[in-house]
Amino acid sequence: MEQTTNNKIIIIVGIGVVLAIGAFLGFKLLSKDNNTNESNKSNTNLIQETKTNNNDYSNYTSSIPKEERTIDYYYNIYTPAFDKSKYDKKISFFGNIIEGPLTIKNLTNNNYTFKNNSYSMKVKVDNGKSTETYKGIDVYINGTRYPQDSLSSVVLIETENNENDEIYFDQSSIFQDNKNIIVPNMKNVDLNNITIDDLIDSLGVPTYVDGRETKLENAKKSFGLIYFSYIYDYDDDIFKFDLTYSKNGGIDITDMIYMGKQYYNRKVSIFNIDSNDYTEYNNSKEYYEHQYKLYQEDLKK
Repeated sequence: MEQTTNNKIIIIVGIGVVLAIGAFLGFKLLSKDNNTNESNKSNTNLIQETKTNNNDYSNYTSSIPKEERTIDYYYNIYTPAFDKSKYDKKISFFGNIIEGPLTIKNLTNNNYTFKNNSYSMKVKVDNGKSTETYKGIDVYINGTRYPQDSLSSVVLIETENNENDEIYFDQSSIFQDNKNIIVPNMKNVDLNNITIDDLIDSLGVPTYVDGRETKLENAKKSFGLIYFSYIYDYDDDIFKFDLTYSKNGGIDITDMIYMGKQYYNRKVSIFNIDSNDYTEYNNSKEYYEHQYKLYQEDLKK
């Protein structure tokens, strides 16, 4: 994403954002290097970049014990084992539990109010030739503005039928606490400190892994980091968790995104660094399934 003063354009991660994330995670890596030996021992399995000729990952499900999970497991997690029934439609909406979907009608019926603000989000469409603009709104719960992080804003996705208007929200985990995020209400999970294992143990394997088009050993790195995302597609509610992995620092959630079906099912223009051009897909699902196909083909090579 590229950001202007009041706008942000959704395309592949821009150089500025990569630098910011790299700097942030670089700081985290330095901090982690100063941890105790006991803490380092607990990360031994994760730090090992396991390479294997066995391309059958059907056992890479949530049943794998946490202590046996490596980057090989997290990257090659077996998405066909996705279980939609693990989601009970309960959402932690800035720390308030509500049943989805997060349409404006549903939120209004729960006595949440909204005000327009100067923020807006621009999205590339039509093979990058044009943009769509979505307006920013503030959410008020009992008179208090959410998210409480002043740098973030909810975006309104308008539809032809206003009752189906929905929200989009992207929150950097740098500001993570339950009053700043929108995530599934995961029982027995500290929502102020969500980890990738919390996602897998509570929600199971994701529906898709965004950014996974090749086998692990061929995955592109930037600043020594591997970037990929877990997408949990629950039809009306879609959650995306951006992940970064480094050999020394382990794995981190860097962004948590909520979107509804209207946004998820719109046409998307994806920028390809290799071709320096955009490719348009009918919807996000088509794009993620295309990535999975490329990944499967690369596993056979």
